[in-house]
Amino acid sequence: MNQNPKSAKAARAEKKNESEARAISAHNLFRGPVYIFGKPVDRDILFSNHRGIYNKKVEKRQRRLLIKIPFINSFLENGELITLITSGYAPLTRLERFLLRYLTVFQRRALFVFTDRRVFYIPTTFTYGYRYSVAEIRYANCKSIQVVGRSLVFMFHNGGFEQFPYIGRKERRKIRAFVGNVALGVNPTGAQNMAYLCARCGATIPSNSALCPKCRLRFWTAAKAGKMALLIPGGGYFYMDNTLYGLASAILELLLAVLLILSGVDMYRGFTGSVLAVILLSMALAGTKAVSFFHSQDLVQGCFPVMGQLPSAKS
Repeated sequence: MNQNPKSAKAARAEKKNESEARAISAHNLFRGPVYIFGKPVDRDILFSNHRGIYNKKVEKRQRRLLIKIPFINSFLENGELITLITSGYAPLTRLERFLLRYLTVFQRRALFVFTDRRVFYIPTTFTYGYRYSVAEIRYANCKSIQVVGRSLVFMFHNGGFEQFPYIGRKERRKIRAFVGNVALGVNPTGAQNMAYLCARCGATIPSNSALCPKCRLRFWTAAKAGKMALLIPGGGYFYMDNTLYGLASAILELLLAVLLILSGVDMYRGFTGSVLAVILLSMALAGTKAVSFFHSQDLVQGCFPVMGQLPSAKS
């Protein structure tokens, strides 16, 4: 009697899944921490899909992301294990959401490292390079963790929340499955929301602090970024070493300023239409300055060390 092709295919798939599950479980025969690239991980979770079954493609991607965080051991607590890594973006400001989304989003990439105790939020460069900024969100302080559409949303017991857009597509279902098994809100800590950690000593950084209270590492500040943006074309971006935005802003501001001066000369000479040109160019220059002023202050949020103060201990 011939076997149903669909039943045979399902049986083969089930057998393959069982063998892969046995293979990944065999990695932890001694029940001790497993180290990959020198990092302690829970390999059963890290290399499995959202159903908890080992998947070679998942392992390949997670290994690629593990390579991007050589500094993470300095922030891990004793016995803490990495369970999942995904990519995403920093929270977008109102200015970025409604005006500069596609001009700035590629500079807002981030990595998210899930452990058995918390989630590390790590702002990165476009190529996922380390920017010496790390924040933690402890499960103990969370009321809920959800993947809503393409965003990862943390709701806190004090009513606050954090929303991170464009979470890695390949990890969304796994995040939903993982957080469903995490105990949230047990023994909340003093830092009720997301807290930044010093890149040099690992201490918790108070909100809006200009330096680490423990090792005195100095950070960029929004006040200084705004001041530089007003005084120097592109100065707010140059202050935080964002050369690309700085050059673009400087060129645009200088171009508008030159055109405004020329239009002012024409108005002085009595040329028709020069008054309107002066008004429009003044508005454009003021608008450009305002965007640079507010945007540079938004970008500096994240406890980024001042250039020349970059820590070596955590690199």
